[in-house]
Amino acid sequence: AFESKGFATLQAAFQQRDVLRDMPVTLSDGRQGIARGVDNTGVLRVETPQGMQLINSAELRVRPSIEESP
Repeated sequence: AFESKGFATLQAAFQQRDVLRDMPVTLSDGRQGIARGVDNTGVLRVETPQGMQLINSAELRVRPSIEESP
C-alpha cells in the first residue's frame, strides 16, 4: 500500500499508535514544542511558540513534564 499510495493510506493506523502526540519534544536544532502528529505525507507536525513547524528530518527527544521531574 505504501509503495503505490504513499503514507496517506497508513495515516489513520499510525495516529492510533502515535505515542508522541501531544508530548513536549525537543528537536536536534534546539527548537521545542508539542508534537501534534503527522500529516498525510508522514511529516511530523510540532507546535512551537512561532507556530506549527513541519519536521521531515531531525533528531527528536521527548522531555518529561515539570510535574514528572523529581
